[in-house]
Amino acid sequence: EENPDNIEPTPESSESHDIENPPGSERGEEKHEEPARDPVGRAERVEIDNSDKDKVYDISERISFADKRRIIHLVSKKLSSRDINYLLGLFKGGLTPQEKKKALELAFERFTQQEIKEIQALYNKYKKYVD
Repeated sequence: EENPDNIEPTPESSESHDIENPPGSERGEEKHEEPARDPVGRAERVEIDNSDKDKVYDISERISFADKRRIIHLVSKKLSSRDINYLLGLFKGGLTPQEKKKALELAFERFTQQEIKEIQALYNKYKKYVD
């Protein structure tokens, strides 16, 4: 392939990077593609029924825009879509002690201590709106 400007590619510019793992993601900001697993090792898609959607909508109406933005930023930065579907599956119908343990393990794998504290503060701020 010709290079009409006679510019040598730098090692960084000649590498191909995908969207999920951009350059510099080794600083702990990468998304994790290894999906969370259920007890038999399957990742599964979870559908949310209408009553759950109504509850989520009611609660989301009470959350400030700034807090929603922060939650979305944390989740999209640290959790893969498989992780999110897995967690939704765990939360559906309430958590058993085993499921709660798995959710906490995933959180501690994905988030920093500072992010965990921030998530806890947001939870405590809005937990009064959850049944």
